[in-house]
Amino acid sequence: MRMEDFITNDLNLAVTLKLHGCQLKELVPMKKDHNKANFHFDDTVELREITEDYWENRATVDPIAFSETIKQLKNRIFSLDKS
Repeated sequence: MRMEDFITNDLNLAVTLKLHGCQLKELVPMKKDHNKANFHFDDTVELREITEDYWENRATVDPIAFSETIKQLKNRIFSLDKS
């Protein structure tokens, strides 16, 4: 059985998920704004719990790691094939 994807275009949420150990499966540029992307993760119970914590302001991450991961993901977005 294939696991469904959890998809978000929220960069801060994607960073939080990555820092909590969720594996980023795919990064897909948005059709109308190529400077933005959809982040695809495996949709797991753990991911849903982290996402709920994020929206309820309960998720915590290391601020330096957060800043570095934002830079990494932005670099990946801007290096995507825009065709």
